[in-house]
Amino acid sequence: MNPPRILSLLALLMCLGCVVTAGAQQPVAPTPPPTARELLQGGEAKAISIIVNASRSDRAQLRANALEAIMPRPKRALPMAQLALEDENPAVRFAALVTVGQLQLHSLGRKAQRMVSDEDASVRAAAVYAATRCGINVNMNELPLMLRHKDISVRANAVMLLGMMEDRTAVPMLREMVQQPIRRASPVRQAILRLQYAEAMTKLGEDTELEPIRAAMFSQEYEVRVLAVQMIGELEDQSMARALRNLLDDEPVELKLAAAQSLARMGDSSGKPAALAAAILDAPTIEAQARAFVKKNPRSEFAPVYRALLADPERQQRVAALARGQSAFALAEMDGADAAAALVGLLNDEEPIVRLSAAAGILKAAR
Repeated sequence: MNPPRILSLLALLMCLGCVVTAGAQQPVAPTPPPTARELLQGGEAKAISIIVNASRSDRAQLRANALEAIMPRPKRALPMAQLALEDENPAVRFAALVTVGQLQLHSLGRKAQRMVSDEDASVRAAAVYAATRCGINVNMNELPLMLRHKDISVRANAVMLLGMMEDRTAVPMLREMVQQPIRRASPVRQAILRLQYAEAMTKLGEDTELEPIRAAMFSQEYEVRVLAVQMIGELEDQSMARALRNLLDDEPVELKLAAAQSLARMGDSSGKPAALAAAILDAPTIEAQARAFVKKNPRSEFAPVYRALLADPERQQRVAALARGQSAFALAEMDGADAAAALVGLLNDEEPIVRLSAAAGILKAAR
């Protein structure tokens, strides 16, 4: 074999080596897991569908809650609110008017003005709020009258609306009315109304009114404690962060979830494990937890509550569903793909109210 042929053969072998090497399977880089934003965006279309369907439900609670859920999307909220203003149920009309006011849906302002004469007192109060927020002058005397209404729920709605009006001139009136006796209401309901007065005045700039809300975090009544914890988060009272963290190991589940959500609103994710656990809570788990709590704490202030729960399987189902729904709102305030994945997963929950809560959380978190 002469040298040129040897060189040619070597060149051929080298080329073949190149072909073999080039044809070898290269390792494929793993696909990165979806980010929180990608997960939320992926669930957004389904979330909107759930909210729209809830707005057409035969259950008034779902129709009213759908209006609150859609508020992060004002363009979609407008037609829903317009339809709900004609709803037969006063709670739905009230929710629609609050939506009109909060989003300042000016095209519905005149309709709100006409609803100042609605047959329902709370709806009339909400109509004053909505019309005023849309720049339409109405008789404001309706709201102060509501603070003296015999129905305590009407009073509570009026207090809430005054706190949302951004009018500091309402503070003296609120301060005067909170001192008035509240008759024909349970002690718990009275305490809740006084908390609502304090929250309204705080929103209007009276920071001294934070004190009764802080104190209520340690109330003997767990409904009062839960509400106070939620208010602390909404008002972003950073001074109570340590107290909130202490509640993450407390009972009942509503209390720890309220603490988790309030902390998340302040940028503290230490309540995430509680929220993730609640997202998959079911009735058997509720029963087991209640049984364990009573056994360990037979003399606790919450023991009677858990004993009643153990005797009522249907209530166990409701408590589990409420906890999952509450977890959705907490998860919506939290960062991370794990929180987003759990939130999106709740869109497939068996309970409509949980699916609606998850949908509301997704629209809020995806903004």
